[in-house]
Amino acid sequence: MKREIEGTIVSSQIEHYGDNDIPTGIVTIRAPDKEYYKFEINVNTEYETVEEDAKVHVTYEPILDSKTLRALKIKKAD
Repeated sequence: MKREIEGTIVSSQIEHYGDNDIPTGIVTIRAPDKEYYKFEINVNTEYETVEEDAKVHVTYEPILDSKTLRALKIKKAD
């Protein structure tokens, strides 16, 4: 089930692998309610930015049996 949230990126740990520069890693955002959310980034994630302090809108889905969430799309917030 897809969900959405807005927040500010507070941590971005992205690495790129292989000849195709495949991104993988974790991005943490702080939502307006002051809660922190960790998102997994992988080759299927579409993103405009993963820079710290960026205000973003994240579309995500939970990963079964995990506290980490899978980011499907990260867009800059208006």
